Amino acid sequence: MLIAKVKEDMITAKKAGDKNKASLLTTLYAEAVKVGKDKENRDSTDQEVIGVIKKFLKGIDETLQALGNEGTAVEIFLAERNILNSYLPTQLNREELEDIIGALHRDGKNMGEIMKHLKENYVGLYDGKVASEIAKSLS
Repeated sequence: MLIAKVKEDMITAKKAGDKNKASLLTTLYAEAVKVGKDKENRDSTDQEVIGVIKKFLKGIDETLQALGNEGTAVEIFLAERNILNSYLPTQLNREELEDIIGALHRDGKNMGEIMKHLKENYVGLYDGKVASEIAKSLS
């Protein structure tokens, strides 16, 4: 499970004295564990952990946009983004998404059916905004 990997890496970072990584992973771990506990008092699923990671990445991207490309803080946020991205599964690129969506469209699927298929079969592997744009362009 992804949550176990985050915990293991958190402990390793603490032992190695990597304060920035340890701090980030400690916060990530706490937030990820909370999701499962809050829902059904259970362990968080990989998809829930991925959701928390994406939320963290969105916050980092918004902060970087506000900061511009200047300062030491930018380097720290970029390093954090790299750490977080390492936990995400490899994303489908635009061309792969176009191929999948195009095939579904040729099979007579409408936009809702296409998005449902992606959500069921490619969870966490694509950017929903890009997929939606592609599906709309075919309609």
